[in-house]
Amino acid sequence: MKRCWIGVVCLVLLLMGGLYVDRVMGRSHAPVSQDLDRAAECAMAEDWTGAEAFADRARENWEKNWHFSAAFADHEPMENIDALFSRLTVFAAAREKEEFGALCRELSRHISLYRIWGFSST
Repeated sequence: MKRCWIGVVCLVLLLMGGLYVDRVMGRSHAPVSQDLDRAAECAMAEDWTGAEAFADRARENWEKNWHFSAAFADHEPMENIDALFSRLTVFAAAREKEEFGALCRELSRHISLYRIWGFSST
């Protein structure tokens, strides 16, 4: 009977740890998605100063939380998100508003899916 209780305690601790990680990842990735959405809106309005500022802030927040996310989730979608951020700088430099806006929205969607499930649907 003692082993049964030890097992139950271990399972409860794992559940609590999983809920904590989910909460932290949600709080750290939500601002990234919001900044990318704002960057897309600024780009479509041809406000490149605002678009680049929001995109840079999103990338900084993503990189700041990268190691924590990498400790608990799949790395392949993280690499895909990193590659999309690299493409984003190219479109910003070329002032391609449609491509920049679309890529910001795609990145936001990937990060939202990653935030919720720990993977991307690419």
